[in-house]
Order: sequence, then C-alpha cells, then structure tokens
Amino acid sequence: MPSYELGFAEYAAAHPEVGAPLTDEWGISPHYNVQETTNGLLVYQIASDAVQFADFTAHDGSPGTPPEPTTGQVEAIDVSNYQEWAQDASELKAYIQGLTPPPTRVIVRLASYLEPANLRAIAIDQLRAASALYPSTIKSLGAYGWMYRQAVPSAEVAYWNQQVGDAQPAPLYDMWLDVEDDANCPTLSQINTCLELLTDLHYRPGVYTGKPFWEEHFGTAGGPVYDYPLWIANYSPAYTLDTVPIPSGWVKAQGWQYTSAPCDRNVFRS
Repeated sequence: MPSYELGFAEYAAAHPEVGAPLTDEWGISPHYNVQETTNGLLVYQIASDAVQFADFTAHDGSPGTPPEPTTGQVEAIDVSNYQEWAQDASELKAYIQGLTPPPTRVIVRLASYLEPANLRAIAIDQLRAASALYPSTIKSLGAYGWMYRQAVPSAEVAYWNQQVGDAQPAPLYDMWLDVEDDANCPTLSQINTCLELLTDLHYRPGVYTGKPFWEEHFGTAGGPVYDYPLWIANYSPAYTLDTVPIPSGWVKAQGWQYTSAPCDRNVFRS
C-alpha cells in the first residue's frame, strides 16, 4: 500500500478540518498520484519510502525553457491576492498602462497549501488575466510563493505547480521563493529543497528577500542557495540595479524591488 509523504500526513492528522481525500484523483505518473481534499490541500501517495518526482516536461507543455524576453532591463510589477484589479485582464491592462514607465512583466503570487483555498482561485485568476495580455501588453510572466516554516517543501512546490497547471498561463519566465516573514521564516534547508524541486520541474527559480532580513536569519552561511538568482527589496532611491546592496554570497541582483507605491515595482535584468 502506498505511504503518505512524511510530514504531510502528520499535518492532515493534526488538522481534521482539511477533510478526507476525495475519491476522484488525477495521476501525474504511474508512481506519483495526487488526491485533492475538500479544502484544496494535497495528499501525496508514493510508491516507496523515498519521495519521487516524475519526469515532467516544461510547465507550458513543451520541453526546454521559456523564451528569453528582449535584451536590456525589464520593468515589472508583482501582484498579490488582495489586489482584485489584477484578476481581470482589462483592469490589469488599464493599471499597467497608467504606470510610468509601463511594466512589461507581471509576477503573480501563488497560494500556499497552508492558506485558505480561496487564495488559490485568486492566483489562478491573476495568472490567466496576465496571460491574456501576453505578448501584446506584457512580454513575460513570472510567479512567486511563500515558503512557510511549517510547510513540507515538496507539498508546497507541487501545490504551486498545480496552480500553474490549472491556469495554463503564458510561459513563466521565472519562479521566486519569497523569504521575508519573521514569524514563518523557513530554514535554509527548506529553501534549498524548494529551489531544487522547482528546477526539477523546469522553472527558473530564485530568491526574493531583503538584505537586513537575510543576514539576520542566515548570516553568511554558504550553500547552493547562492547559485540561484536574487531579487532584492530596497526602497532607497539612491541605488540602481547594479549598486543596490545585497547579502554576501550573491555576486549581483537579478531583480530589484525599488518601491511599493502605488504597487510593488521592480526592474530586472533580462
């Protein structure tokens, strides 16, 4: 009999409100099946004691990686679940066109499996709204997700991947792990595992954080995390993408969130 993935069954047992798995299930591979519970959480059944991931093609249904955007720096906005205007393509387009300069990339927040199920529906709507503007208004699309300390990395990554699959968006250029919350800060091991699993699913993962936050929680510890791109938050107008301070371990920032007014605005290397 297949066993539940270590960690997830314990969480479900401690939280009876998740409900029992539904009878209806969909298979990712002969070795890896997923059942959806009544509130949208996932229970994993695996064929052995080791966690197994199938050989996925790219999340846009084709092999390889999404196309590169145009050369130079790219203006971007990132949106979260409380921004209702980002759920509708026409409202999102009007918002983008009202900004100076208008961004050509939208990065959507994906829901965690530990969060209310309605946030998943919002994320899917936002991915679809942004995709409807591709490639005429926006030239690339990204996503980001919070990794909670109490979450199982493989369950979190699979839940994000399911949202992308349900939305069927334009090809995602990047996928970011948001690390900024004191109360729920993941461990470095969880971060590294998430990045590795996202890579296995053919995403281009990276880390979003702030320099003081990262150094307070992780110091100067080394590790594979520094091989991934960095998206840094710093709202001082004194910097540029090339000069913004970053945590030691990274050589440069791939992206810089330079303001939160009137929304989160960023510039990225392409």
